[in-house]
Amino acid sequence: MSKVLVIMSTYNGEKYIREQLDSLYGQKDVEIYLLVRDDGSKDNTIEMLEEYRKKKGRMTIIQGRNVGAARSFHEAALYAATQMKPFDYYSYSDQDDVWFEHKLSTSIKHIDSTSPQPQLFYAPALLVDSTLQPIKPNNSRTVNCLGANIASSHSLGCTQVFNKALLDKIVVINKYISTVDTNAYVPLHDAWTALVAYSLGKVTVGEAPMMFYRQHESNVIGGNDRGIKKFFHRIKRYTSGDKKKSEKCRIILHLMRDEIPEENRKLLESCAYYTESISKRIRLALTPDIYHYGIYDNIGIFVVILMKQF
Repeated sequence: MSKVLVIMSTYNGEKYIREQLDSLYGQKDVEIYLLVRDDGSKDNTIEMLEEYRKKKGRMTIIQGRNVGAARSFHEAALYAATQMKPFDYYSYSDQDDVWFEHKLSTSIKHIDSTSPQPQLFYAPALLVDSTLQPIKPNNSRTVNCLGANIASSHSLGCTQVFNKALLDKIVVINKYISTVDTNAYVPLHDAWTALVAYSLGKVTVGEAPMMFYRQHESNVIGGNDRGIKKFFHRIKRYTSGDKKKSEKCRIILHLMRDEIPEENRKLLESCAYYTESISKRIRLALTPDIYHYGIYDNIGIFVVILMKQF
């Protein structure tokens, strides 16, 4: 039976975490092990985790200081790669969702655990409210290519399942991030995982949801914005930092340039260094490879490129 390490970060998750832990331990036809890094919870999250660890086993708990979701997941993944024995497959998990019992067994069918090539599988998630009642579905189109994922990472970490080869590449970035000033911008784990997989390896996208993605007042990232609201949210998010998407491209080129296929490398370079001249900025703004979404999203991408905030 395949062994899967589920990597979770928790923070004040007592309200919903029991349902998620039950769904993780209830996964069919795989043997799961949990690695949980708690990001400084002040409620009963740790006590609940310890209860499940004693009752169910197969769980390692790391109690860390509060560093935020991005760094917490990065630290957990680094621990998985450097302090634990290898597993056949790896997966991220949020603390407040509910997985269908076949989520992992279905996902791993699309990944070669022994391949030296980084491989990633992800699928849509069924949006639900705090009581697990379905929310009107988000009809955003999923595009399986590098350009679309540079422009707007849409692969939720809680849906991502991957092999050891991809984990090892992610850890190269995690080690680099750990040397960056603690106040610096750190992309979420799912954005990095998708970018590395699309740049270096193979990505398979499933069609059917395999989990409930719970939306509530404490979500780090929500999934229910759409239309004009989504457009203004995107503009605000893109312009609130310092060239976040181009910075990701610069980092991956700095660390892995020689491993990236030429076509992908050229696109990453175009995004990474577009501010060097007006001609490069215009060239990127007119590059069709990064425009794969709805009209509001595409306009948002175009605007932030012209504003040099991509």
